[in-house]
Amino acid sequence: MYLKRKRLSDIGLLLSILILLSSCSAGSKHIEEAPITQTLPTESLETIYGCTNVSFLLSITATTYSDYFILINNQEGFNRLHLNPSCSPEIDFNKYSLLIGTKGLNRGCSSIDYQLKKITTGTKDSLFLNVTFQLNDATVAPNVTWNVLMPRQPEGIPVKVNFEMKE
Repeated sequence: MYLKRKRLSDIGLLLSILILLSSCSAGSKHIEEAPITQTLPTESLETIYGCTNVSFLLSITATTYSDYFILINNQEGFNRLHLNPSCSPEIDFNKYSLLIGTKGLNRGCSSIDYQLKKITTGTKDSLFLNVTFQLNDATVAPNVTWNVLMPRQPEGIPVKVNFEMKE
């Protein structure tokens, strides 16, 4: 009888340990998969390379759509854009990636602000850019070119862009 009880208590102890270990590993796995968000610094062709009025002088010819963006990691990709001669710098693509796009607006634009986040889930990274257009009373409805220079990113990183309009 004593051996039966000892054996049952040993089995119970073993089951308790297995349950505890399996719940710990499931919890650890969940923590590893929780996304980590990091705000990345942003610059622009205006601030780093002295380009002026890029919003209206730089146009993307790769598409006829009014809402379009592309991540560029080399000078050749940048040179394929139709550029105004006043803004054709040699970008340091060892240091930067350029995210550039167009947005059709229903009114004029006074300024553009950017907030860039890098989201890491497990071993996968993605970028989320929030672009805020400060609208004005101009009745011109332009296609505006926006641009962000950021720390160099790998080719093919997923990018999501969100647009906000502020009065």
